[in-house]
Amino acid sequence: MKNKVYLFPLLVAAVAASVLPMHAKKVHTIGDSTMATYDETSDKRGWGQMLNQFFTSELQVNNRAKSGASSKSFYNEAPYWATVKTQIEAGDYVFIQFSHNDEKNGGLDGDEIQAANPDSVVADTRGTAPFTTYKEYLRKYIDETRALEATPVLVTPIVRRYFSGGKITQKGRHNLSAEGQHDLDYVQAMKEVAQEKGVQLIDHTELTAELVEAYGDADSKAQLYCPGDDTHTSATGAMLFARLVAQDMVRQNILGEYVDAEASLIVNPAEVDFGKGYPQAVKTQECTIMGMDLVPADGVVTLSTAAPFAVSVDGVTYTETITLAYTNGSLALARFFVSCSSQEIGVLEGMLTATCGDIKKEIALKMNVVDLSDGEPFNVYWDLSRDDSFVSTGAVTPVAESWSKMYVQKYAAPKNEATTWPEGSGHGASDKTQRNLIEGDEWPGNEIDAVSDRYIQFGVSTNPGTKFTVDTIGMYIGGAGGSGMRWRVEYSIDENFGNEVVLAEYLSITSNTMYAIEAMPMIEVPEEQTLYIRIYPWYKSTATGKTLCLSNLYIGGVVSKTSNVDDVESEDAITYTGNVVSNSNGAPLAIYSTTGACVMRESGDADLSHLPQGVYVVKSGDTTLKVIR
Repeated sequence: MKNKVYLFPLLVAAVAASVLPMHAKKVHTIGDSTMATYDETSDKRGWGQMLNQFFTSELQVNNRAKSGASSKSFYNEAPYWATVKTQIEAGDYVFIQFSHNDEKNGGLDGDEIQAANPDSVVADTRGTAPFTTYKEYLRKYIDETRALEATPVLVTPIVRRYFSGGKITQKGRHNLSAEGQHDLDYVQAMKEVAQEKGVQLIDHTELTAELVEAYGDADSKAQLYCPGDDTHTSATGAMLFARLVAQDMVRQNILGEYVDAEASLIVNPAEVDFGKGYPQAVKTQECTIMGMDLVPADGVVTLSTAAPFAVSVDGVTYTETITLAYTNGSLALARFFVSCSSQEIGVLEGMLTATCGDIKKEIALKMNVVDLSDGEPFNVYWDLSRDDSFVSTGAVTPVAESWSKMYVQKYAAPKNEATTWPEGSGHGASDKTQRNLIEGDEWPGNEIDAVSDRYIQFGVSTNPGTKFTVDTIGMYIGGAGGSGMRWRVEYSIDENFGNEVVLAEYLSITSNTMYAIEAMPMIEVPEEQTLYIRIYPWYKSTATGKTLCLSNLYIGGVVSKTSNVDDVESEDAITYTGNVVSNSNGAPLAIYSTTGACVMRESGDADLSHLPQGVYVVKSGDTTLKVIR
């Protein structure tokens, strides 16, 4: 593969004074999957994920772009714009990019189509019309950002890699009109809103079109976009697209003094936080690095760190220093691994340093080593071969499986006598799974990403007086009847999934094959909160009868007491006399041990005389009482 990197010159020779007030801290980016953040182990990246690489340490990116979002859905769905607004402070900037999913109905508004056909699902309600509803939502973002004393910036969408005669087509530039017309042109609509509202605009459509055309059809497919995908970018593509934004920020003096648009070494992620880990446990993080305009023309990039951290080129052999060779001033995208292991309890911090000639880039490393030896293990297990029941051990409360715009078609093998399971799974070719189907039984043909309100959900909640740490999540997942099934698995302790974390994403599968997902995330769930796991499915093309298959979903970890269990205050409604707990309002009672195990439930008075002597927490609705038996 050719190593081709085009460097666009800045249009100004010097950077003027920035308009950023001294107290500004963040650039919040909102948009769709082409801007979103993805796991470093995948080949997909959003350009918003890479933008931080071009900012100095005084300015950070809060990338809240969401896969599958349109200007309408991001505004109206609870986890997104409403939660972003709570994070915006006076002096911040908000970069706004939508269009890819607004185009779902060919330039028509999905709600209007659905209203005209209320008895059938005929439209994707995320879709907007460019010169009416699309403009309306852009104005909302602008007005509400300004109301928070922050600065909105409109960013036109990146191009789709649709070529004709060496040029990006009109549709690839988000103009769905008849050839030569602009009545369904989303980019023009955004530009008109920018002029109307007096908002600065980065024409990312034009900038990315110029770059992609410079690469050409074949090389842009090989280097800038994900395999088999003309919309989403690879790490290389995302980095170059983010650089275009940074360069235009300097040209337009948008936070110019905080931008290093010509950064030569790009390391992703910009900092490595291993989260929590047990003593002696080894945690690893896959990272990527690219280099451009390196001096000398041929040489090596050195990556170095110090114990308890180490680096590796292959994920097997770890040392304190590795080198990566490059030629012609360019280091093609390379993967490397960072590990951390320590017996020391507490927060460990270090630095990974990337050097090449006079260039030096530092990446902060961090891990919180925790001792949970005083906790009690728990696990929740859904077999999913016959029904949706679960088995639970430990002081936790499982959350029943639920569905949004999905349902269980049946419990059966993906393909009887012919299902492929991972080696060592213990499953046979005829083993049954839970086969899930979309409501209406037909998968839409125009989806390229997850739909935020279509999912299957599992969960587990803490009990009063406890918290827990999830250290293992596992499941088998596959597609029956065709190889077009796609899915993303996420978790969150926010019921609205406002700050979700991606566990896995599969964009290419083999039909009737079950895939193993195993993760050790170390998620701390506070008292009386819930960890939710969601599986978001979609299909590559219009199809009927294709099902998402699930089996053996497992959540495990350690339960610990919280400090406030001994500070529970009495409530007048609950009384404890002679081993009997009563509630004057007649509400049901639940009695928990101090480790959080529910030992008793009663619809009326609760007689505790049969329980071992000790301390118990009584809960009824929102009131609690500590009692000593």
